[in-house]
Amino acid sequence: MLFNDLIKYILVQVLSKTPMMVGVFIFPTFMSSHDYGVYSILVAIVGVVAICMSLNLHAGIGRHLFNGSIDNARFLGTAFFSLTACSILFVFIWGNIAEDIAIWLQLPKMALLLLLPVAVGVITESVLTQIMIYLRKSATLLTIIAIRCLVVILFSVALVWVLPADKYFGFLYADGAISMGFLFCVLLLLKKRSKLTFDWLYCKKLIGYSLPLIFYSFSLTMLSQSDRIMIGKMIGSSEAGVYSLSYNIGALLLLLMIPVLNAFQPRFYDRLNRNEVCHMEADANNIITLATISTIFLSLWSQHLFSGFFTSNYVHGFTLIPLITVGGLVQVYFVVWSRVLAYYGRTGTISLIVCSCAGLNVLLNLYLIPKLGYFAAAYTTIAAQFVMAILVYAVNRMLAFPVKCVPMPHVLCIVGMLIFYALHQYSLLPTSWYATLLETCFLLYLLKNPIVDFVDKISLNDRKSVSVQ
Repeated sequence: MLFNDLIKYILVQVLSKTPMMVGVFIFPTFMSSHDYGVYSILVAIVGVVAICMSLNLHAGIGRHLFNGSIDNARFLGTAFFSLTACSILFVFIWGNIAEDIAIWLQLPKMALLLLLPVAVGVITESVLTQIMIYLRKSATLLTIIAIRCLVVILFSVALVWVLPADKYFGFLYADGAISMGFLFCVLLLLKKRSKLTFDWLYCKKLIGYSLPLIFYSFSLTMLSQSDRIMIGKMIGSSEAGVYSLSYNIGALLLLLMIPVLNAFQPRFYDRLNRNEVCHMEADANNIITLATISTIFLSLWSQHLFSGFFTSNYVHGFTLIPLITVGGLVQVYFVVWSRVLAYYGRTGTISLIVCSCAGLNVLLNLYLIPKLGYFAAAYTTIAAQFVMAILVYAVNRMLAFPVKCVPMPHVLCIVGMLIFYALHQYSLLPTSWYATLLETCFLLYLLKNPIVDFVDKISLNDRKSVSVQ
């Protein structure tokens, strides 16, 4: 069952990000680099708007549903009332400050206002996903997200195609309108699973878990998105568009790994609840193995696969993709280890680590982007991701929580990918496809033992599933 759910959660994550990926691969053919840069900046801001609108309360719903002492129907009702109150308050605040932000970022005020319904869609999808993961209804979740994805793509592409200027408004109009309809449908779907009540004790539980993580979520968003905002402000929207395309391709790794982490989440909490530390660590190693395999292929083959689809203006930034994917792999380590801290109630510690690293990233960007251009943003981001992973690992070890050091084959693969990147940057290795094939085989050979363990684990789970049936 786990493997089937894993495939469905991967499809859910792919579909939920497909409208954005349409923006990555299709919008550049319709838009000028300036319009695409504005679109990328707006997409970067959506995450910040969603966190502020909900005060990050939506992030803690899934965690508390697994608590057997909670009445889930009353808890969901309390969560919906809390989110509604926060959202209404934020809409008034955003309406008053949108003009000042628009002037500072040199963006249309209307575009910033249209981010509000888009952010509602982000929050709604997050809540629905957490509830369906708890209910283990991956097929239902997949169907709902697929329908939403299809409608958003059709409307956004049509509007971007027909708008004569400021084409990024096409995406905002389509996603915003459909997000509000999506919210209404989800409320109807979950009506029977919640009670229209407010429980202050449950609200305090939600705030106690989620509010400390607002700095965590905000900082993670700033770590991944602030660079393109700063590039747009310091250099120009065209350069922000070039960098954003490379970053979005490199971030495909996280697009794959987030649903993998979601699929393992129920089992993760079950393992720790039963003190089955060895099994939890084995699951973590399998996640990291899958992430490493994906990183190898994405970092080495992206330039070969995607260069033919875009103009030379965009392709110039593709040399950054290997570095961005390795940074994504390091962030997977961080997420796995930080969930252990979160389980033991150390959300404040997680937030402190992420805030510090996001601050480091912003300071380095302020200094280096004017000197090195948008390439500096990739260097500073991966540096912050490494520091973040090292710190969360060190804190876990210091508190004697159950985490192990990174297995040596994974370390060797990361070092190997960084060495290949450096050699290619100085033109010391050929860039032909057969040279890339040799590099891929070499890295997979370093990872052969974890790959064998991963395949054996999947085979064992499938055999157990068949025997139960």
